[in-house]
Amino acid sequence: MEIMRFIVASIGLLAWMMLAMHAKREARRGAHPLLTHLAPFPVDVLAWGNPGGLRLIELWGGFDALPGFEQKREALSVIVDPFAVEERLISEECLVWRDVFLLLPFGAPLLIAQPFWLIFWLAGLMLRVVGSSYSLQRKARTREREVAEALGDVLTRLILSLHAGTLPVVAWNAVAQEGNTPLHQEMQRVLRRVEAGESLRVVVASLPARYHVTGLSDMTQLFAQSLELGGADLADGLERIRSRLYAERTRQFVVEAERASQRMMFPSLLLFAGILLLVMTPVIGR
Repeated sequence: MEIMRFIVASIGLLAWMMLAMHAKREARRGAHPLLTHLAPFPVDVLAWGNPGGLRLIELWGGFDALPGFEQKREALSVIVDPFAVEERLISEECLVWRDVFLLLPFGAPLLIAQPFWLIFWLAGLMLRVVGSSYSLQRKARTREREVAEALGDVLTRLILSLHAGTLPVVAWNAVAQEGNTPLHQEMQRVLRRVEAGESLRVVVASLPARYHVTGLSDMTQLFAQSLELGGADLADGLERIRSRLYAERTRQFVVEAERASQRMMFPSLLLFAGILLLVMTPVIGR
């Protein structure tokens, strides 16, 4: 049995070395099938482990067939600038599969020494693939939560500026420079895209497509409509959105408080039962 494990491990290690050399040779010649896909992105295909990682991606069926690829794209659309999503996505996948490729040969000595440890090796490979997607999704959820928390304050400041007679564009610019939350950063990004020649109405209307935040879509639609058609009731519309937002948050707080009280009911009953048993035990013993 040990000889069989040694033979299998040796064949696997030899296959890994041949795959690594073949992938490196293809990358140097510029003949790798994925090079045309990577051309627009700053990925060093000759860096240590990258050719083998790209070969694994090719064997899997390409970038689009990788597990969690679309989920990563959706998460990155929240985390980074829309123009940098594809670059960050491709770079992230290259790093993940480079690490997977470099971890593969460690299975050979584990198979020879103790096959039981292969479970942890396989778990490490899966964790590297799945952990990247989970980490990006967690960052996206955190950013969306920060945007939702800042939305009420942004609405208040926009309303105050508009009531003071400020033009909508000037009010947007002023509020965008007042903070450094993700929502303020998005507002600043809108201004940079407008300076680059894009329509403010179009850029403002594109924000809700990236963030699933209650009230953000209504605010941007109202702002875009005001910029396109005009209207003196922009402040009143934003005031109504803010009122609905606070009402929704109040309702959520009440629901969470009820859930918390229900979760505490069972531990409280256990505590009461424990105290009752502690008091009654001496009485029963007499």
